Amino acid sequence: MAELTTQERLQPSLLDRLTDDEPGKSDESRERRVISATRLRDCVTRDISWLLNCVNMDIDGELADYPEVRRSVLNFGIPDLTGMAMSGVDAGMLERQIREAILAFEPRL
Repeated sequence: MAELTTQERLQPSLLDRLTDDEPGKSDESRERRVISATRLRDCVTRDISWLLNCVNMDIDGELADYPEVRRSVLNFGIPDLTGMAMSGVDAGMLERQIREAILAFEPRL
């Protein structure tokens, strides 16, 4: 990796910092502790992909009485669209749900 300037040194996400790709090593190189803007963009893209490919547990608004659970990692993802015809999906509601999921679970945007 080319030397990064002070302003180009970005901290990886908590998940990336906790992930140990080399468990046999007791220390980490600087490349693992600092990332570039390009690498950060790749990580955000990966994390949004995970978010949009996870099904949350709020079926038919069952969690309306539990707002903390609705915003917690227990409800990570978007509503289940499996088996639904696209003509039966309210595009405005789906857009709102995706927006809420991104706002709740992806603070880097």
